Amino acid sequence: DCSGLDLSGADLRGGIFEKVSFRDGMLAGAQLQEAVLVECDLAGAVMARANLHQAVIEKGSLLKTDLQGAVLTDAHLLHSAMAGAGLRGADLQVVKIIESDLAGADLAETRLQRGAFYETGLAGADLRGALLEQTVFMAVDLTGVRLQGARFIRAFLKDAVMAGMDLAGMDLAMTQFIGADLRGINLARADLTQASFMEADLSEARLGGIEGRYAIFMKARMTKADLAGASLAQASFAEADLTLADLSGSIAQGAVFTGACC
Repeated sequence: DCSGLDLSGADLRGGIFEKVSFRDGMLAGAQLQEAVLVECDLAGAVMARANLHQAVIEKGSLLKTDLQGAVLTDAHLLHSAMAGAGLRGADLQVVKIIESDLAGADLAETRLQRGAFYETGLAGADLRGALLEQTVFMAVDLTGVRLQGARFIRAFLKDAVMAGMDLAGMDLAMTQFIGADLRGINLARADLTQASFMEADLSEARLGGIEGRYAIFMKARMTKADLAGASLAQASFAEADLTLADLSGSIAQGAVFTGACC
């Protein structure tokens, strides 16, 4: 039992810990590269600036754990409870977070290049200012997640839930929203150049004034969507459902509507 111990800066590289409690402990700046922690209790621990490069945390409790500025590059976080965890400014490049709960977690200003979230809860999480370059979100509910200032660069979101979110004016060029639930989303004036919404549900979505050149809306459900004033040159709406959609004032030279329902 290491509960409450001060292990700041400790060299624990490559260690294997099973069912060990570090609850409320001090692990600031600890060296945990390639460590394996299985069913460990890290709730409330201070792990700011700790190095967890290539570490594996499985079935861990990291409730309200302080990981600000920590390095978790190429780490694996599996089936772990991380609600309220503080990861602001952490380096999460190539991290894999699988079937974990990060509800209310602070992920602002994190670096998530090529990171991946699989079936992970992010309700109420803060991703403001995060760098989401080639980041993958698979079957993730992003409802209520704060994304202001987040930078999406070729991110991939499959079966994500983003219904009713406000992403107006954001740069989402080349981002893929495959099969995503985007009902009622506000994307007005967003840059959606070469973005893909294949098989996504954009019913009643607000897309007025978007830059949508070469965007793909193939097989998307877009009933009652607002596309007024949108730039849609060379976009594809093949087999899309555009029933009652508003395309007034839109520019659609070269756009494809083969098999679309208007």
